[in-house]
Amino acid sequence: GKLVDAVNSFMLIGKEIIGKPLGAMPWLRYLPPFRKKFDSITKEMNSIKAFIRENIERRKSMEVEQDSKCFMDMFLDNCSKDETGMFTVDQLMVACMDIFMAGSETTSKSQECLIALMLHYPDIQAKVHAELDMVANGRKIVDLNDKVNLPLTEAVMNESWRLWPVAPFGPPRVAHKEVRIGKYTVPAMTGIFY
Repeated sequence: GKLVDAVNSFMLIGKEIIGKPLGAMPWLRYLPPFRKKFDSITKEMNSIKAFIRENIERRKSMEVEQDSKCFMDMFLDNCSKDETGMFTVDQLMVACMDIFMAGSETTSKSQECLIALMLHYPDIQAKVHAELDMVANGRKIVDLNDKVNLPLTEAVMNESWRLWPVAPFGPPRVAHKEVRIGKYTVPAMTGIFY
């Protein structure tokens, strides 16, 4: 229930902000009709934060093995040892929000674009299907260990991301040294947005 609601909230946020006017011009939140949309998104974000905080508190109250593979447990273990103030529950909240946000929207959009690509190119779909069947060798699923044996599947996924990037723009970069691109010179330490 709560996890599904949180995922749906993230989908709504992604749909209403990423690549939309409110995402590009946050000052619009002060103007109608964007104010109502912003208030709705803020309410959803608060419910997601409450869900994550509830899970952090639950993990804190559990007796956890030292070699836990759970991100929250490892982070909380570092919180108890940290003397720098970098590992805090608030920082864990931010990290969980980042992981949730990055994973939810981009994964669903990637799948949508890949399915559209496969529908458009049934010959490629058949080749990818055959590669997956061969590597799975009777198993129902493949895993990350199989990646090295799935070059066509990986190439098709990369092509899908090239044709239809899941984000409207990439993260900012910095030119660490002067670079010449065609007739343009990009000075060192210049921020680059693409």
